[in-house]
Amino acid sequence: MRLIHSILLGITTCATTPVVFSFLPPIHQHRSSLSSLQSSSTTEQQPEVPDYTGKTIYQRTFYRLSPGSSVSHPNAVVLEERLRFQPDPSNPGYILPKGPRTFIIRKGTHEDEITEELYRVNLGTHTHNGPGTMDTSIATMLYLASNPEIVQGEVLELACEDGAASLVGCIAAKFVLDPSAAANKKQVEDLEIMTVPKHEDPFPKRMHHLTLSEEGEDGLRNCYDIIK
Repeated sequence: MRLIHSILLGITTCATTPVVFSFLPPIHQHRSSLSSLQSSSTTEQQPEVPDYTGKTIYQRTFYRLSPGSSVSHPNAVVLEERLRFQPDPSNPGYILPKGPRTFIIRKGTHEDEITEELYRVNLGTHTHNGPGTMDTSIATMLYLASNPEIVQGEVLELACEDGAASLVGCIAAKFVLDPSAAANKKQVEDLEIMTVPKHEDPFPKRMHHLTLSEEGEDGLRNCYDIIK
């Protein structure tokens, strides 16, 4: 079993409506420098650094389990990890993390396509620490979603860190076990603004309790930050 992922980068002038998207390699956080091999009589021009002042840079990475993975529900969900960055005003060509990490649970597919959004989770209020730092948690999220029968009854996670793996994985498992939950969520979103919607439990119906255990208090505080 392995993760399949693709990266989509975009630039936008606001935090909600992307303007330009293209498939590109990840943004480098290092300024380019002149080649040390250039001769004294030749001047190599520096690549021009685009001006992203006042703009937000999005990095969107999509994950799914590889075909043939030993799971009960193949192609259960696609998981999008969305990170935001902003230009570093004191260092042209550098970017800085902005806002929390966001995970978006999407309908499963075996194709490389962006499917319908089912649920969105912001990991608390802390600024994210960049890409590639939650690969193990992402694999756990996808495994739980692809084997939803293991998150029934009393569920316990030891050494949960910030609890993101269990929280997102169990929420994703609900949509795999009950596909109608996506339709119910859409109906709630379509209600008029003055209507008080009925609360929908984001976890599987047969999961009675989710207990998260961590040796230090910091992880549990971060978990509470995500839940609230």
